[in-house]
Amino acid sequence: MSYLRDVVLSYEGGACLIWPYARNFGGYGVVFINGHNRIVSRYVCELLNGERPSDEHEAAHSCGNGHKGCVAPSHLSWKTRKENGEDKIRHGNSLRGEKSPKAKLTAADVREIRALRGTLPRLEIANRFGIKLPTLDGIYSGRNWGWLT
Repeated sequence: MSYLRDVVLSYEGGACLIWPYARNFGGYGVVFINGHNRIVSRYVCELLNGERPSDEHEAAHSCGNGHKGCVAPSHLSWKTRKENGEDKIRHGNSLRGEKSPKAKLTAADVREIRALRGTLPRLEIANRFGIKLPTLDGIYSGRNWGWLT
């Protein structure tokens, strides 16, 4: 707790300050406070920026390194889940596309699928890439992989 008080809360640097103690499965620093494990970055955000404005708000890292244990006070602010998700995309930390552990396709596959549209029957394209027709249709409509240009 002294590290949190003496180092983290007084830190004024612009670089990430990495929590050197326990972390959760996502890499976020944790500390035991008042009988509960707390995520350090959220606790610091509360201390410096007040209680979260609503249930929709999360402690967000402007550096994109929360998952690496960053607890730098100047990097923390309250953002909505949507805003925080947009930040994750901007930082390259989002598990969308081929970064998802459930992904069957790569970005190159999706580009090839789009290029094949209208040149082969839909079922043939789907079978070639090991996907079902609804997935293929989702790629064509932009519902799946819509962010990929």
